[in-house]
Amino acid sequence: MALERLDLIKIDAEGADAVILASLDGLIEKHRPVLVFEHRASHWSRFGASVERVTERLAALGYRLYVIAADATAPLAGPVPASCELVAIPG
Repeated sequence: MALERLDLIKIDAEGADAVILASLDGLIEKHRPVLVFEHRASHWSRFGASVERVTERLAALGYRLYVIAADATAPLAGPVPASCELVAIPG
């Protein structure tokens, strides 16, 4: 059975977030769900993952990126912080 709709993907995979996002690329491109994932540079480095590669791919798909903080959610401006939660919203 094929998915007819996919609205949200939440990933908390202790550094494997980029690997999982890459494996879901076709679903993301087709369904354009909101994506919520974490970036911890020390964890991502264990998988040889690049947050820049992920954010560039999402931007190419028309996603807007936001940093989720305890007191506010703000558009990503500049480099991705070394430790943060991100939400990507399709444009």
